[in-house]
Amino acid sequence: MVTKEEKDLKTKIFTLHEYFLWANQMRDHFYALVPNFASDPNRERFSEAGVKIDSYMSLWYGMLYVVAEGWQKLKLSDPTVDGLLKSPNLYLLKQYRNGTFHFQKHYFDRRFTGFMQKGIDTPKWARSLHDGFGAYFLARFAEWKVPKQ
Repeated sequence: MVTKEEKDLKTKIFTLHEYFLWANQMRDHFYALVPNFASDPNRERFSEAGVKIDSYMSLWYGMLYVVAEGWQKLKLSDPTVDGLLKSPNLYLLKQYRNGTFHFQKHYFDRRFTGFMQKGIDTPKWARSLHDGFGAYFLARFAEWKVPKQ
């Protein structure tokens, strides 16, 4: 028999998964554009493609932090995710989220540049965190026998 607390937690995990799906959609849009943009020798940051890439990346990172925040509030646990959340990159991701979803007066605000100045480490970490959340949800839903759609 499922307790009320277990049912409530399950509902909250499904709700958190919705935020993950939003993050995942933005990541997919971002990844779809990167190869063509990166291979264009005449690429410009403020071109239509450059603006789209920045938009999708910023929305992905912002939503990824929302998932991390929800994870912590729900006190969920997974060795991979928990290890990644111990990184100082989490604070930088939070700042990036704040920069994305709250107006900043400066185009190159430190909330954006702080995350980006870490170099290759932060995008790799963000991908790993995203993948960790995805693996957690897949495992949890398989355990609950949630049908794939």
